[in-house]
Amino acid sequence: MRRRLKSRLWAYGPPACLCGLGQGLFLALAGIEHRRTQVAHTYTKGFVEWFHRTVKDEFFAVALRERFYEMVEAVQSDLDRWLVHYNTERPHLGYRNQGKTPLEFVSRYLENVKKEA
Repeated sequence: MRRRLKSRLWAYGPPACLCGLGQGLFLALAGIEHRRTQVAHTYTKGFVEWFHRTVKDEFFAVALRERFYEMVEAVQSDLDRWLVHYNTERPHLGYRNQGKTPLEFVSRYLENVKKEA
């Protein structure tokens, strides 16, 4: 089973979602460490909790007030558009991004890694 899963991983890439008992094996073969943190503790996963709050305040509070959604797909479509804006247009004022968008921050990081290599 391990050989078959590994060959499919290399042939088709990682799956869109991990369901069932094979997820631990997949993570191990892909070299991904699975970690768990305490729920709703900003000091253990502050960036994730902050992002969830931002999505709630800046997207859901506005979108659900302005429009009635009949289908989940419509909400997902609007959320996808908002995420593009969030990652490529909206400046982030945190100490790591320093007023840059996440795309600018990651692009700068990758350029520095290429220079060091």
